[in-house]
Amino acid sequence: AALARGRAGAAPRLMREHCLAPELRPDGIVVQRLMLAPEAREGDEHAVPVILAHDEAFGDDPRPLMCFMHGTGGDSEALLETQLVPFAKRGYCALGVDAPCHGRRLDPADAAAEEKEGDAAAAAAPSGAE
Repeated sequence: AALARGRAGAAPRLMREHCLAPELRPDGIVVQRLMLAPEAREGDEHAVPVILAHDEAFGDDPRPLMCFMHGTGGDSEALLETQLVPFAKRGYCALGVDAPCHGRRLDPADAAAEEKEGDAAAAAAPSGAE
């Protein structure tokens, strides 16, 4: 299949079935793990996983966006503590993107299911157990 290419000015579609619930951290940073789909109809293999971090203290006020791409062998999760959260604390919306064949971009359905299973297991664990 040919790589998906969007039209100039076209916005990707949010794939809600592969997005995880927003996480509100104790420091007030909201972390959202989203999945964007290009215009192509070839399937989920062209989906682009992103992590968006922002400080809830800024509410709906417009903020500048900082975009980050991980290095070789990494994924957007590796950017969370080193780039995304620190910039979110400074008032930016910080976005990390998974490159092809990295992170949740390998298989968006499996990655979302694994994350949800991990959340369910953590919620079911007795207090103090991990």
